[in-house]
Amino acid sequence: MENTIFEDISELPIYKQIDYILKFNSSFKSMGFQRVNYDKEFNEATYYPQLTLMVKPLLAVADYGDSPIYPNALFFSNKIRYEHRDALANLFRTKKGYLNISMSGSLTQISEQYVQINFRIDGMTIPIGVYLKERNVVLLYVDIFRLNFVVLNDNEYVKEFLNMFQEQIKQISFEKADVTEKIRNGLVFNFKRQVENEIENTKNNIRQQENNLVSYERSLITEKQSYDASRSKMDGLMSFSGDITTRLKDELINIKKLKFVKRLGLTNSGIVFDIDKVYIDYKGKRYYMGDYRICVSPQMTRIECKNPIINNGEGELHHPHINGDFYCYGQNKDVIDECMSSFQLKRLALLIDIYLHSYNVHDRLNDIILWEGEPERKKKRFPVNKDIESYVDGIMNWKGDSIIVRNDDEDDENDENDENDDDGFRDGDNDRDDYYEGDER
Repeated sequence: MENTIFEDISELPIYKQIDYILKFNSSFKSMGFQRVNYDKEFNEATYYPQLTLMVKPLLAVADYGDSPIYPNALFFSNKIRYEHRDALANLFRTKKGYLNISMSGSLTQISEQYVQINFRIDGMTIPIGVYLKERNVVLLYVDIFRLNFVVLNDNEYVKEFLNMFQEQIKQISFEKADVTEKIRNGLVFNFKRQVENEIENTKNNIRQQENNLVSYERSLITEKQSYDASRSKMDGLMSFSGDITTRLKDELINIKKLKFVKRLGLTNSGIVFDIDKVYIDYKGKRYYMGDYRICVSPQMTRIECKNPIINNGEGELHHPHINGDFYCYGQNKDVIDECMSSFQLKRLALLIDIYLHSYNVHDRLNDIILWEGEPERKKKRFPVNKDIESYVDGIMNWKGDSIIVRNDDEDDENDENDENDDDGFRDGDNDRDDYYEGDER
């Protein structure tokens, strides 16, 4: 629209309301303004050659609430006080066309010539704007363009607000300041600030990118380790599957030779064996951990205590380094993963035995103190597998469809009924000395 003093009508909330635009244009011109903008940034480098009204300016200046205070700042921004905004709202709420009061912050601690523009409401002085003489600028903090457009004619809110604002403007003697040099300096200032902002943004980007690179490096290392582990596992599986009957038989025989293995079976879940009566000696005390069942399959190794302690009724605790399905192997993790991937099952069983008898206070998941004394324990029952297949016929004693090897002492008090033991294994007739060949630990 030509012949108006608005910088950009399209940015106004009333840009479609021609009657309102013309009314505001006429009113502001009558007050002496030669230029009006809306929602524009105001900073220390803001100067205009002619008297300019900035409605609801974006105050890009130092915040008065910041600490420390900027020593060279010409002014600061301050938040609008709630009681001031509420007083304005109460004054205009009943007027036709009123929508709500929206205000930007206000300037404070101004270090140049200025005139404060206030409304007096119920004995309260409310700053609604300021005239900055050296800049040819008037700031109006209230967003007068936020209106109820249902009221097209006789907008009481607009009429009363403009009347009150004009009364304050009449009391000001405007003097045009020569700001030619200041505008030139302001352009340099703004460009310098843009450079400084970009430097800060670039610093932040560099920090973020450095963090990302570290993260990517870690991810790459993890992916490479996972890839190597998968390749190793694939090689082990392929090798194992080449003559699975012989390899499985050999591994079972090797595991059977270990003195600490008390029961050994091949089930549909995998190779299962028990390690009983696990104790940990720590700081002059001996702690009974429990009796353990280990299941080794191509997918995973599961370690479970057959008589876990009850942690204040909140759940079962199987070991200081076991929490549910998470096992903290510490420095042995890579070796255990290698044994799993290459199916070195005898070596794996040895490492698990060492793991169960070990305690490291620095990577524990549960405090060993919980096993002190005689904590409450739960007797776990394991189902009897009916479909166990035998790949080692003639090497181990087996009953019916199950393979079992016993390395237990014959007087084991827990095995009173060998035909249907609570632990889910069918016990054979083997004496431990027949299968133990030397100290393998």
